[in-house]
Amino acid sequence: MHEVYVSPQGNDMWSGQYAAPNTAGTDGPLATIGRARDLVREMRRDSRISGPVTVFLRGGRYPLAAPLQFTAADSHPVTYTAYMNETAILDGGEPITGFRETKIQGRRAWVVDLPDVAAGLWYFRDLYVNGERRQRPHLPKKGYYRIAGLPDIDIAKAGFFDGTRTFQAAPGDMKSFHNLEDIEALVHHFWVEDRLPVKSFDPATNLVSSTRQSIFILKKGLGPELAEYRLENVFEALSEPGEWYLDRRTGRLHYLPRAGERLGKVAVVAPRATQCISIEGKPEERSYVDSLRFCGLRFEYYDWRQSTGGLPDQDIRGWPDFEFGSDAQSALTVKGTISMRGATSCAVENCVLAHLGNYGIDLGPGCTGNRIVGNTMFDLGGGGVKMHGGKADAPHVMRTGNNRVTDNHIHHIGEVFKPACGILSGDAFGNTMSHNHIHHTHYSGISIGWSWGYSDSVSKDNRAEFNHIHHIGRGLLSDMGGIYTLGVQPGTVLRNNLIHDVRTCQYGGWAMYPDEGSSHLLVENNICYNTDSAVFHIHYGRESIVRNNIFAFGKEGIFALSRSDDHNACTLHNNIFITTGEPLHAPGYGCQMESARYISDHNWIWEQKSSRPLGAKKNARLYSFTALRALGFERHSRLGDPGLRDPRNPGRGLKPNAKAIKEGFIPIDVSRIGVRPPAKRD
Repeated sequence: MHEVYVSPQGNDMWSGQYAAPNTAGTDGPLATIGRARDLVREMRRDSRISGPVTVFLRGGRYPLAAPLQFTAADSHPVTYTAYMNETAILDGGEPITGFRETKIQGRRAWVVDLPDVAAGLWYFRDLYVNGERRQRPHLPKKGYYRIAGLPDIDIAKAGFFDGTRTFQAAPGDMKSFHNLEDIEALVHHFWVEDRLPVKSFDPATNLVSSTRQSIFILKKGLGPELAEYRLENVFEALSEPGEWYLDRRTGRLHYLPRAGERLGKVAVVAPRATQCISIEGKPEERSYVDSLRFCGLRFEYYDWRQSTGGLPDQDIRGWPDFEFGSDAQSALTVKGTISMRGATSCAVENCVLAHLGNYGIDLGPGCTGNRIVGNTMFDLGGGGVKMHGGKADAPHVMRTGNNRVTDNHIHHIGEVFKPACGILSGDAFGNTMSHNHIHHTHYSGISIGWSWGYSDSVSKDNRAEFNHIHHIGRGLLSDMGGIYTLGVQPGTVLRNNLIHDVRTCQYGGWAMYPDEGSSHLLVENNICYNTDSAVFHIHYGRESIVRNNIFAFGKEGIFALSRSDDHNACTLHNNIFITTGEPLHAPGYGCQMESARYISDHNWIWEQKSSRPLGAKKNARLYSFTALRALGFERHSRLGDPGLRDPRNPGRGLKPNAKAIKEGFIPIDVSRIGVRPPAKRD
């Protein structure tokens, strides 16, 4: 194995053969990762080396103003790793110094002039102080404004996809603020966040116009209520300690320090780059990047851009020529700080990704056999890991699959793009998503599939298992699941997951949510509880098997089918259902209990407040348990305490001698769920 060394104390004119400079100062490690990449290319091209190469990064920060690009020329086993126990940081940020004390609107403030910003060479949307994300000023300071009207839309006739570039603000909410065109209206509605840059405001009519169109009609959800919004990046709102404002025209950065922060005694960092690593194969030409590994590294301080439709890097405002202010779902087109295209057998292992503006890792078209294992990802503007390749009608070389995303701790994500997921497997197959710990998201924990209805889908044979997913949604968006699936997915298995505490804004906070057309799933050995809606919900689908799960404490019920088609949607058997007065079954808009096409029987049912559970609820109509059985449901199901270790915490599982186990329920070993020690990872 050949070794190359890189150090912040190195020199790109040196050989890179030594871990430290020699005493004469004439040779030693390289200074940059880019030079190490180029050196390895040169040595392979000239046949000076063969076999695996390890590039050791000595401790310290490696500033990156632009992404490191790797192509097929960088293939063959090359590992970029931290040297011994040192901490090597691939740093997209730039320290900001030279602040001076002043007053802004009577408040203690710091300001500094940044010539590159004034010259139009730099504009950032994130700022970090002592390693913590700080917020741009927004209005209102608490809560949200309500859109007062949609003058370009006939709301009575409008459809779901009738987006708009204009809305009417309530009197006094919007004003002709300083640098108006740098303000963004953030509209949280349905399951998306429209980020609408303000183009103009008419004080006479209170009409707000945007350079972009909302993806959906600007209503809050399924009812008539118009959407809520807030205004971000408003100079006049700069009032709370920890807020900051960058004046793009003058280049002046304003910051209101928090208590205890002293001038010159804190570290202030702003991102220079939006992306760190770009692995660029050409699958359409069957040219791949093979066997690159990044291990034990830290990635910090990368900015975000609203990258739907692509982003020209020279556009410092970050508004590419794209029509909409949001993705349709899951922040799909938000970039990855580490991105791959046409990558095979590559890996990101045991790394830390923190203080980022976009998704952490993005596996795009033609990515197969890659490993995302053992990483910690937090404080992300987007989600954790995104996998998305060619659709069913695309060439097979563009398809993405057979990747492993395991043993990652992903938390406090969606700090900028609220609809981002912990892990998204879109048009992708054969992926293993296991032993991850995902929590504190604003949308779904794991999302699998990207074809609505019963159309052909690439998504199949995926596995989501042994994941701990909790505190999902956090009451901001609607229509989400701890695990969310979409479309026909033969061979996809959801098993041994622990999911709890799912909170929605208006509707649809489910632990497991097979959405439109989800079919042929195997759902087994999961423990799901504490949801704002039903615990398990199928929109519509075909022939899924739901067995040996514990479903408990859904505020709207245990199981819901929203639309019943002319076939069996699913079969539920040998499950444990636990309620405290809520109905067992809660059919949705297109499902009547009398004609519902699904099977639910041979389950164990425990109503903790009474001996007789409520069978079902459809709108205002209640069905007794006897009436439910008369309709053919739960005819052989058992009633009573199944033997939980803790009646209020199903996540602890069953007692060893539980009645349900004696009757055939297979124990769920909760000790195996979540991130494993390194020695037990596969």
